[in-house]
Amino acid sequence: MYRELKRPGLFRDPEAAERAIDRIQAMPGGPSGRFFVDCLEKNPDPDRAVMNLERWLGAVGSPALHLSTLEASPMLAKYFFLVLGASQPLADALIQNPELASLLLDPAELNRVPTRAGIEAEGRRLLAAATSPSHALDRLRFLKQRWTLPIVLNDLAGTWPQPAVWRALSDLAEAIIALAQEVVWQQRSPGTECPVTIVAFGKLGGREVNYSSDVDLVYVLPDGADERVEREATRFAEAFGRALSDRMGRGALFRVDLRLRPYGGTGSILRRIRSYEGYYDLYAEPWEQQALLRSRPVAGDPEVMERWQALRTARSFRHRLGENALHEMLAMRTRIEEFAEDNDIKRGKGGIRDIEFTVQILQMAYGHGHPDLQVLPTIEAIEALTIHRALTPEDARALKEGYIFLRKLEHRLQLLGDQQTHAMPNDPKTLNTVGRLMGLLDGEDLERATRSCRRRIGVLYESILHPE
Repeated sequence: MYRELKRPGLFRDPEAAERAIDRIQAMPGGPSGRFFVDCLEKNPDPDRAVMNLERWLGAVGSPALHLSTLEASPMLAKYFFLVLGASQPLADALIQNPELASLLLDPAELNRVPTRAGIEAEGRRLLAAATSPSHALDRLRFLKQRWTLPIVLNDLAGTWPQPAVWRALSDLAEAIIALAQEVVWQQRSPGTECPVTIVAFGKLGGREVNYSSDVDLVYVLPDGADERVEREATRFAEAFGRALSDRMGRGALFRVDLRLRPYGGTGSILRRIRSYEGYYDLYAEPWEQQALLRSRPVAGDPEVMERWQALRTARSFRHRLGENALHEMLAMRTRIEEFAEDNDIKRGKGGIRDIEFTVQILQMAYGHGHPDLQVLPTIEAIEALTIHRALTPEDARALKEGYIFLRKLEHRLQLLGDQQTHAMPNDPKTLNTVGRLMGLLDGEDLERATRSCRRRIGVLYESILHPE
């Protein structure tokens, strides 16, 4: 084996890696040792990358052709190895669907920025060939895998800024939700329009989806829906939730969370739009008004969608943010933080939630009558708050840098195993892998950077929302 591949510390299990590389080199068109050295340089997990490459070559029809393509394109080969080493679920998707590798080896494909319209158009072509409802949902799972791969690669390669990654994942989620709505409704009522409008809250509402996000959804009917339509729509909503969340051979589309609907888990699964308007006028808690700020319709009746937007504007951006409401929201944030583990970069002190909470409170306080302050994405809101002098340029810069760092870290943690985790790993080997995925030296370097970031955010949170 090429002597540089025997460098101490490159592999966790040098003997297993050497055997795998020897087997790959013994294949027709097997690459040189220099090829492996170049591709594994700065790879987050060289062991995983080599093992997954061997598995992938065993799945493709012509390994010699693919190896020659990789050797002829050093930069694309390095990107390909990056995906194989960064995420086992994505490596498994490539092995399950060898044809998807062409997306990572074609510069034109990699440069395509996904849009909801483009993904929906591609999805409809896939659905046109589906032979059954279950096959149609499988086609949508394939569509999700197909678009997640180039998004991840552009993220890991640093060719897209983090907000562009979040927006691309959000467009992908929106498109799949809209297509799944059509599939499930047409199965139940062929040839008719679905009466249900789907409203997204949370990360999808804010166009800031994670790699392993839940989707927080609320279902809305028009006021004119009669009891028969309501019964059919309720059955649709239940089937739709199962269609998104059931795990099959390609995994699940999305985990669905309906707890942000009125009265939470005990409330009706869907309501007419006037019922939502009445609830937010009379019964909603302050934290629910805050959650409403991060909501937007993603599929359904245009008239209902327009009324929901008006509902959000009127209830989340009132003329004045009451002192009691502010105290209630701050108290809730404190309670959440008390139950968070120290290694939780989302809910813990100085974490993602502190930034989002700070920004949303300021939006509610200053947003009345200012549409530019009523934006959904956190980074855009920070920029608007700076223009309106609700944040100093220094504080705004710190919040933006902290949010981008912590959200990037959150993504790297979730890439490893497609788990909705926000906890820093305790295992030093995994910590080193995440550190390298962040572009840092190792796990210790990552821990130092994370502590520094969270300290700064914690100080900002206190100074902005708890001034003496």
